[in-house]
Amino acid sequence: MERTTKTRSTVSMRWSFLLALFLILAALPAAAAETPPGSDAPPVRQPDANPLVRCNPLSVTAYVGQTAVIDLYMENVVNLYGADLRVSYNPAIGQVQDADLFAPGAQIQPLYLWTIPGFIVRNGAYGPGDIPPNCGVACLWFAFTQLNPTPPANGAGPVARVTFLGLQAGTFPMNWINHQLSAPGGVPITPVDNQSCSVTFIDPLAVTLASFEATQQGEAVLVSWETVSELNNRGFNLYRSESAAAPQTLLGFTPSQGPGSAQGFAYSYLDAAAGAQPGQTWYYWLEDVDLNGATTLHGPVSVTFQTPTAITLAGMEAGGALAAAPGLPLWSVLLAAALSVALAARRRAQAR
Repeated sequence: MERTTKTRSTVSMRWSFLLALFLILAALPAAAAETPPGSDAPPVRQPDANPLVRCNPLSVTAYVGQTAVIDLYMENVVNLYGADLRVSYNPAIGQVQDADLFAPGAQIQPLYLWTIPGFIVRNGAYGPGDIPPNCGVACLWFAFTQLNPTPPANGAGPVARVTFLGLQAGTFPMNWINHQLSAPGGVPITPVDNQSCSVTFIDPLAVTLASFEATQQGEAVLVSWETVSELNNRGFNLYRSESAAAPQTLLGFTPSQGPGSAQGFAYSYLDAAAGAQPGQTWYYWLEDVDLNGATTLHGPVSVTFQTPTAITLAGMEAGGALAAAPGLPLWSVLLAAALSVALAARRRAQAR
């Protein structure tokens, strides 16, 4: 039994070796894509600048708890057939999201938009303590080659996509540790320039406001606000002041209608103690309080009490028989109405 197991193991190793050798040799015939010496075919046009390895976009920002997407990108490339790319990152700030749950480790996503990675040599996130070979630091390693009869790639485009999940607030650079490019047959493409990129995660705002306003309601002030989202929000403190310099009086605390919700809500507070002195201006601030106690102040918004306007009686009817003439004094209209009512009562009494 032991001998049979060893024999199967040896056969499996031989087949693995032959398969790897076949894949490597499969790429070699593509060298014919290059223009042979003395050929009448037009030569491949060389780019105006050195090939450049970078990210697209060069920097990306997202909230903690959300994802940021960035592509490994090349430009100014001629006759590209393979690449060995290694770039650093910080796993304490951004966690690589696995693009292939059926493969060991955290894989990034190969893209088949510009190149066709027929044979992927390396793909994934590696730490400095991983079994060699490794990058010496936390890095993403993506190495591939195309296979015959796939033609070489020219121009610019992405080769792989990385999705990071924000674990904590911070920024980390993505510095290129290795950026080897090769033409068909494994011929190195040199020189190759590189450009670092960065990923930033920020703490989400407890509240995103859609509106915040104060309006006069008789002798009171109606303060209203509406939110777009309330991530990690516990509620709101509302402040009033006679000056725009800073809040003075805490009017109260309004609990969130949906703590931690990505949904928005509408709120209002009637400040009946503001007073209604004509010309008085009040300033209001709104302070959102998150679930950890952190606060963000919004405002101020203001309202100025207006002087009450005089009311002119345009018309009045009593029993459908009496109408006030335009401009008639109010006391005369009321007196006429009273006399009309008294006269009607007297007539009813006589009729009995």
